[in-house]
Amino acid sequence: MTDKIDLFHERKIRKTTYKNEWWFVIEDVVQALTDSIDPKGYIKDLRRRDEEISKGWGQIATPLPIITDGGQQNMNCANTEGIFRIIQSIPSPKAEPFKRWLAKVKKPEFCYWCGNLARTFLTYHLPKPPFPDLNQSFLLANL
Repeated sequence: MTDKIDLFHERKIRKTTYKNEWWFVIEDVVQALTDSIDPKGYIKDLRRRDEEISKGWGQIATPLPIITDGGQQNMNCANTEGIFRIIQSIPSPKAEPFKRWLAKVKKPEFCYWCGNLARTFLTYHLPKPPFPDLNQSFLLANL
């Protein structure tokens, strides 16, 4: 897993990779949309108000290890589809700009050889081998 921080309107949105896609910390998303000083409480109230989201919470939220100021902790995260479902239940003028921001988040690419998140081509991580019979050291030596 790889943790990253993105910014939406100067708010930190933590995300991590899981099952080859980005998963976002639900608490960060709720705080960015609502400016709530207690996003955990807001999430509890949200689940109480919206019966459908409460029923499907186990499919929306997945506890994943996230690096925090106090060290690594399991935090409820959701993939893009889950975040869109949560946004539907939050009355906020920031919802539409957040949806546009979220739609621009690219799917992570992973290195074919080591499985790590491929940051750029310059780091010599290639998502797919151009020639399966050549090894990585040959390709790097001939770039």
